[in-house]
Amino acid sequence: MIREAKREDIPICVDLIKKSFMTAANEIGIYRRKCARIYCICCYERSIILANEARMYVFEDNGTLCGYYSLLMQNNEACELNNLALLPAY
Repeated sequence: MIREAKREDIPICVDLIKKSFMTAANEIGIYRRKCARIYCICCYERSIILANEARMYVFEDNGTLCGYYSLLMQNNEACELNNLALLPAY
């Protein structure tokens, strides 16, 4: 089920970003020092969410939050896919 994210979902989404991006980084052989950027992405995403600058949606499977995406609304009434993360098992 896809639903709009709630404020209490933010910590779970940040953890989801780390898990999904680190899996991809490990699969393509990016070393740890470059992976530190992933944590910067998480902080950036969290600040956007908290500032209500993005519309955020989560994907739940049997009560488990396993994916999310966020949209940034543009001045021309278009939107930009800001972030997309999915747990590796999904």
